[in-house]
Amino acid sequence: MKVSRRYVPRVERLERRDCPSFTANVIGGNLVVLSNSANLSVAQTSNNTYQITDGSNTVSRSGVTSMSVTTFGFSAKSVDIDFNGSSGFAAINNVVVTFLTTGSTSLTVHDGTINGYLYVFGGYGADTVNLGNTDGATTVNGATTVNLFSGIDTLNVNSGVTLNGNVYTTLIENVTLDATSTLGKNALFVAGLGSNTYNLHGAINGSVYYTGGLGSDNFTADGSIGADLALALLSGNDNVNLSGSIGQDLYINSVFFGGVKTINLGGSVGNNASIFLGYGNDVVNFTGAITGTFTLNTGGGVDIVTFGDTSTVATANVNLGPGDNTFNLGAAATVGSGTIDGSTGTDTFNGTASASFGNLTVINFEVLNP
Repeated sequence: MKVSRRYVPRVERLERRDCPSFTANVIGGNLVVLSNSANLSVAQTSNNTYQITDGSNTVSRSGVTSMSVTTFGFSAKSVDIDFNGSSGFAAINNVVVTFLTTGSTSLTVHDGTINGYLYVFGGYGADTVNLGNTDGATTVNGATTVNLFSGIDTLNVNSGVTLNGNVYTTLIENVTLDATSTLGKNALFVAGLGSNTYNLHGAINGSVYYTGGLGSDNFTADGSIGADLALALLSGNDNVNLSGSIGQDLYINSVFFGGVKTINLGGSVGNNASIFLGYGNDVVNFTGAITGTFTLNTGGGVDIVTFGDTSTVATANVNLGPGDNTFNLGAAATVGSGTIDGSTGTDTFNGTASASFGNLTVINFEVLNP
């Protein structure tokens, strides 16, 4: 007798289809990290060995001499790179961080030395880059390049950070150099397209070149600049506040653009200062010291220029341009020689008999108030 067996269906286990939130591989000494994690940490745990974690997954990779970290996705991303240099761990050669994201991003690089270059490329959202932290000194010996593109972006160079190479930044709206930060060479800042705020409190050994945006720029430099400071101001109502030291020349140009420009020139300029402004009701307050020649052309508009009591300059050549302008000369101001020209319009000169005129020539003022 043949017995038939009843077939009982079963559910078989499928092979795993897990999708890790990041991958980390070492290729020729270069740690290559690709991440979709919301929060990614890359930390050196011993010489040339790094632990990579997103809070849920953790891997360790050794033999690391350089690093490339790329994030992608549509949500916000945060990346922390900790070299643990204060623990005596090894320096790294080069570091590249790229955000292929549309959400806001945050990057912190801290506590150690990069012997080569640091490149950071931002995404399409609001990006924040912090160089340095409170846990130890951070040094980049090669060039530092930070390009953050669209969004309202921020770069903070914090206390104890030394960037020994040239610094290049592009399309960043907010930049702050801490008072104890140091830039060893030159800095080129191309600001965002809209409004921007730049605060340079640290020491810059080379020159600074700044190109502003189409909105309102607020530029402050109260640290030290070893060589030249050159500012190209575009349209918008811009404010420039200088109270630190400039080792060589100062150059400010907005002659082809409108908007109200307010220039507060304190501190010291080791050589010459040249300011050329465009059409707008501009205000220039000079309270510092210029070793060489101060050339100022305020352009069209109703302009007010003041040489305060603490101002000192060897030679001043001032042209107030067309408009009903005012020039104020403080009682204790010192001007060795030069020309103050009211140009066209109904212009007012407010001086004082005790001011040190030297060989100063005052012309084309309709109202003189000695």
